[in-house]
Amino acid sequence: MFSFHHTIRRRLNAFTWAFAGFVATVAAVQAVPNRVTVAWDPNPEPDIAGYRVYYGIVGSGVTNMVSPGTTTQQQVINLLPQTQYWFCVTAYNTAALESDPSQVLTYTTPANLPPVLSISGSRLAIVPGTVSLTGSATDDHLLPGALGYSWQKTAGPAVSGLTGTTTPTASMTVNAPGSYSFSLTVTDGVNQSSAVVNLQAIQRLETPPPGSVVPNITTSFQSFDGLVLGWDSAPNVSYIVAFKDALDDPTWRILDEDVPSTGSTTFWVDEVGGQGQQGFYGIFQKP
Repeated sequence: MFSFHHTIRRRLNAFTWAFAGFVATVAAVQAVPNRVTVAWDPNPEPDIAGYRVYYGIVGSGVTNMVSPGTTTQQQVINLLPQTQYWFCVTAYNTAALESDPSQVLTYTTPANLPPVLSISGSRLAIVPGTVSLTGSATDDHLLPGALGYSWQKTAGPAVSGLTGTTTPTASMTVNAPGSYSFSLTVTDGVNQSSAVVNLQAIQRLETPPPGSVVPNITTSFQSFDGLVLGWDSAPNVSYIVAFKDALDDPTWRILDEDVPSTGSTTFWVDEVGGQGQQGFYGIFQKP
């Protein structure tokens, strides 16, 4: 079943065939960019064998024909967007006699809009681990299964086992901590849309990170870039930022293993922080 974005209703003068009472009238046209449904009033004669729909691009000199049998509507597919087409209908009887055509109805198909795209999937990975990203798209020109998909890694360390790059869902194994970016492009053959998803991969430790803990996280606030942490720091040293799910959890996840000091206070931004995760941050001075 197709949904129609635009509807034109226009009643044309009935046309009469060579013998009395043979009438067909184009009643309506409904269209989306590449599909049009033409409907008409049925003929009253008992010997009607069927109808034929003729159409073409205005000015092209090319005529196409489809026959729906005895039904009084026909969907015409694979039309070009933003193109003016003409349509008319004839009827034929059991003696294979065909009527004159109805009056011609013209219609300009709408513009083809780019696909509407969204991406779902994990934005946080623990290395080594498998990550799946799924894109979904809708289009006014094609059904979702007919769209073309293309995934690419645009930033970050190398990944392995990247599969599904031409399908809605791409999967890969992330082996190294860091920031990754993946882009998805969806095309309907005429227009395309692209979206980028960022992934943060972190390393899980079974013991606390080396170095001495810095007890004072003096600042934390949410910004447009993520959760900002600030702590008392010494000059010319570097820090490890780690995270764990519970206070008594012995397992830390390294979020950043080398944060240089910026003076008496050092700031760091967790780009995925504040997005529903709960836990505890730890700042460790590197030995």
